[in-house]
Amino acid sequence: MQNVTMKLGWLCVLATAGAGCVGARGELETGTVAIHLTGSAATGTVYRLRDAIVTVDGPTPAVFNTEDDPTRTSLSADVEPGDYSATVQSGWRFERVDGDTATTVNATLVSDNPTHFTVVPTQRTNVPLKFRVTEGDVDLTQGYDITLDIDEGIPSPGDGYQAIDAPSRRDRLVFDAARQAIYAVNTLDQELERFTFANGRWSAADPVVIPSLTDIALTPNGETLLVLDDAHVSDIALASGSFTPTLRATITDTFCGKFFDKLAAGDNNKAFIVTSFHQCSGFTSSVIYDTASHGLTNTTSLFQGTAAASADGSRIYAGSNGISPPSPVVIYTPQSNTFATSSVSVGLSAVSVSGDASRVILQNSTVYSRSLTLLGNLAPGGVAQVSRDASRAYVYLDDAPGPRLAVYDLNGALQAGAMFPLLRTIRLPHSANVTNGGFNAVTTATSLDDSQVFISGDRRLLVVPVN
Repeated sequence: MQNVTMKLGWLCVLATAGAGCVGARGELETGTVAIHLTGSAATGTVYRLRDAIVTVDGPTPAVFNTEDDPTRTSLSADVEPGDYSATVQSGWRFERVDGDTATTVNATLVSDNPTHFTVVPTQRTNVPLKFRVTEGDVDLTQGYDITLDIDEGIPSPGDGYQAIDAPSRRDRLVFDAARQAIYAVNTLDQELERFTFANGRWSAADPVVIPSLTDIALTPNGETLLVLDDAHVSDIALASGSFTPTLRATITDTFCGKFFDKLAAGDNNKAFIVTSFHQCSGFTSSVIYDTASHGLTNTTSLFQGTAAASADGSRIYAGSNGISPPSPVVIYTPQSNTFATSSVSVGLSAVSVSGDASRVILQNSTVYSRSLTLLGNLAPGGVAQVSRDASRAYVYLDDAPGPRLAVYDLNGALQAGAMFPLLRTIRLPHSANVTNGGFNAVTTATSLDDSQVFISGDRRLLVVPVN
């Protein structure tokens, strides 16, 4: 009895059987050996094993030939328990599949050949046969009895990687270089969370409960943490060591449950506050907050707005979301306290700004200059963070190939599709979220020197070394 299945990933022979066991009806129990023939790399590339003959020797010998039916995706056979070996005969090749086109790529078998394994009664046996190609990893371990993993040289995180247990969603991460701390906005639990670095490790510190917390921002000089709740602007003098918010201003217009929603800190003692409605839907006046006088001044109106600032405070980018046609993104210059309307009209849902605003990423995939001139694209489908020095973009992905961080060169020559070149992909042992594949709960930040990327989800805070 044979049923065929095969796929790329660590070539693992897994078989269940009852070695020499006899069932209730006196029938010899057998296990199953299966082999996958196709699979996707961490980069999303699909590979297929071709012209391969795999010989399985043992109590129940079997020979698998991929060319018996090149269109099938797997091979399998029932076997008796006992000691086995699997040999991949010479002459095999790998194809990279791009739509209807298949291209043979260089690959090397780097595990023992033959590889030896034992089929144990009522258990599965995992025996890895590892292949390596030059273009990326193919991880096809999806519970089949034999799988192939193609190592394309994508590195895993090195020293300094951490997955910190943090089972709640954070809407903002702020890195404090002077105190080696991360501050996070947890609106669900109404907590200002803190993570600190000591003795080479990051760890969670006691959070500060702030009723109706909405957002935070670090002033460009790094001395003050601005804190928003629904009705107030407060600040924390970070050098004091007390980490106690001091109330500075209160919202005056509460029509339709208007509240302080999002915050971006600029230079010249200016901060930009996006307001929203709890009880209505419509445009609301944003607010300029003076961090010195603590005064509030109404300014440009946004619909379900969002905003982000450069670390040096020289530019703040803001826009509306959920209206048709979309409205232009506005650029606020705190030094002159002026607004400029850009030529970019999008339903703005995501903004990442480099330290000096020379690179701006909108919607997690489109890269612009300081004045919002289009420069190029990133692969869609992830959450993008621009480096502080504007040289790189980090895109967190968590789809079928698994969680990973793609690093793009923002100074490199554009490739097909006006894409910035991909420098490398870092596979991550953990997802930031409880469930792989979701991005709504993901927010990111970088360290001051861009040596670490912080990725927060609804389950973990990941610390990923990138240098």
